[in-house]
Amino acid sequence: MAVWSEVKRIDVLEYNRLDSEFYRMDYITAINKVRLLGSKKIKQTGIHVVSGPFGSTLKSHSYLNEGIPFIRILDLKTFFISNEQLIYISEESNRRIRGSQLKAGDLVLSKVGNSIGLVSILDDDYPIANISENNIGIKFSEHHSDRFKKFILTYLNSVYGQNEILRRRSGNAQPKLNVSDIYDIEIPYVSDTNLTIISELVDNAGEKLKLSKSLYAQAQSILEKELGLDQLVLKKTKSYEVSFSEVVGSHRIDALCFKPDYIDYEKYLRKRGNFDYLRDVLSSSIKGQQAKPVVDGNLEYVSIKDIQGLEIYSKEKCRLTSKLRVAQKDDLLLAITGATIGKIGAVSRSTKLAFSGDLLSLKTNAKIDPYYLLAVMSNSIGQSQCHRWITGTTNGHLSPSDVNKIVIPRVSAETEKKISQLMQLSIAKGLEMEQILEQAKERVENLIEGVIE
Repeated sequence: MAVWSEVKRIDVLEYNRLDSEFYRMDYITAINKVRLLGSKKIKQTGIHVVSGPFGSTLKSHSYLNEGIPFIRILDLKTFFISNEQLIYISEESNRRIRGSQLKAGDLVLSKVGNSIGLVSILDDDYPIANISENNIGIKFSEHHSDRFKKFILTYLNSVYGQNEILRRRSGNAQPKLNVSDIYDIEIPYVSDTNLTIISELVDNAGEKLKLSKSLYAQAQSILEKELGLDQLVLKKTKSYEVSFSEVVGSHRIDALCFKPDYIDYEKYLRKRGNFDYLRDVLSSSIKGQQAKPVVDGNLEYVSIKDIQGLEIYSKEKCRLTSKLRVAQKDDLLLAITGATIGKIGAVSRSTKLAFSGDLLSLKTNAKIDPYYLLAVMSNSIGQSQCHRWITGTTNGHLSPSDVNKIVIPRVSAETEKKISQLMQLSIAKGLEMEQILEQAKERVENLIEGVIE
């Protein structure tokens, strides 16, 4: 049945929008609820909105391993910045694009593609940062309180804030947001008491995130110390030689496969001894099957984008069929295609889920703890081996048979157990963080819906 609505000419003139998407009834209903609390547009709050530098102001070869953090879309998560793949620029480069420089407390919002609407805050780890052209910066003045900043962050991540953001998208093939779109977003008034409660929830969540990262760092530190990696110095060479026997044994003749950065860890582990091949500690490794997400599905469905830190989970569902591959609790899922080959997460929140063809499930046997294996595979010793065996140029691929060759170092049973426990605690603290953030968003949504005052 067709759904239609009438739009007043004055509204068309005010918003300068004629597309029907902008006037969808659910968007109109949502903003009317916000207005019942009383609201003002972002441009009326003293907030300054900027876009990342347009065009090729910075080239990829300008990126550094340290310096000024340069925030891209892939670094944005709900509420907080991820530092898993963070890159940096020089102070000179930052001066050239100083108009988009941000400081701690400012927000970063993704403005293009399917990731539109991700909003993260720059916490105290980012006293200064800059942003890519695919992001928008929301800059606060010294007159804006910490509570106000975290309320804006929470509102924009809530259902009502996301409706406001998505409503203002334009374009079809590649949706986008403009700076003017963000200035027009309406922010509801809330009491000082609620500002404090919401801010404290965000702060609490941030502490859980820091604890989660600390526990993971402890696990990695123990692993590297036990393996002697904390004392290992890898040589940097511009050229290298490979024996004919190595070429024959690997069935590869491309230089990438023998890049020292990739094979030095493996050689060190072999020389050290006490290791297993990945195939020897698995009861199965199965490539996934693509499925179409549906609203009324009966099984959780995940793909590469759903690997979040050390876990993999999704709100998408699919219908269970005989062709689908299903992973169970404590299985690991490894990305084997695309730009993020080697990314890995544990199935820790679901008893079972279906997974896409760009993932490989790793089910461990009794010889190894899955969370110890997760620590190894997420470390540079596992990641370098994954990258070594990538084939293809336009769209990389990691063959399941090559995954089986990965060398897994072993340490004492007691140490492996300790590492596993730290990894699981890290995951648990990450879950606590998400639950607290949900409480913050729900409070904003309940205020708008009149459930609480």
